Amino acid sequence: MKKYLPLTLAAMLLLSPMFAKDLSFPMIRQTIALTELDPAFINEFISGMHPDIAVECNEGTVLPLGFMQSWGLFSLKCAPNLTVKVEQPCYFRCSGKKVYISQDLVTWEKARKIFSGKSDFKVKIDAKSGILIESKTIPYSQDNSDED
Repeated sequence: MKKYLPLTLAAMLLLSPMFAKDLSFPMIRQTIALTELDPAFINEFISGMHPDIAVECNEGTVLPLGFMQSWGLFSLKCAPNLTVKVEQPCYFRCSGKKVYISQDLVTWEKARKIFSGKSDFKVKIDAKSGILIESKTIPYSQDNSDED
């Protein structure tokens, strides 16, 4: 049995790249600016109905963000005091139920990979504006700390 183990491992190493899952997307037929999206298209897009369309996020674009949550007894509303700003140009697309992001329309990464990392928090208190909590996500590949 021990004789076959190295042979089996070597075969697995050689053959596994042949069966690796390859991400293949349809060619991008159209890009739509983030600021031109309408509610009907957004619902179709996030349901994966348009895998051949990419949403273009131009650097410097700022959009107000409203957030409403209801728990029955209580509700939360934050509108329009929150904004989203595009810091670097990028594109995103939906395929199935997954969201992918690209900076060049060629290489696509899962959104959760782009947004994952170690959070760095800073808290500031100002008597006039209240409490400000700043959070910056540092990608794991750039995080050189030994802490977990």
